[in-house]
Amino acid sequence: MTMNHSVSFRSLSVLLAVLMAVFSFPLSVFAMQNAGSFIESPVEIEDKRDAFTKTYLNPDGTYTAILYAEQIHENSSGTWKDIDNTLTYNGKTGRYENTSNSSFSVSFS
Repeated sequence: MTMNHSVSFRSLSVLLAVLMAVFSFPLSVFAMQNAGSFIESPVEIEDKRDAFTKTYLNPDGTYTAILYAEQIHENSSGTWKDIDNTLTYNGKTGRYENTSNSSFSVSFS
């Protein structure tokens, strides 16, 4: 073998060893590090909300989008907030009402 072939094989061996080391780690490890920190359970990404969708970052670095048939968020000052459907008792009318939800009004006696 000549000197050039020996250097070429050595360089190729080093390159292959580095590539094997890099690709032996799961890609999800790199994804979670880029997300800022390791997570143990899904975390909602509020910037990806819309009227009918919630998006979560999973512990393995993947995303899950949950689509609802009914509107679950309302746009308040440019951000999507959860619709508050809490019922409170109105002593004047004797009815339970959803006073926080601006999209629609519901009351029960």
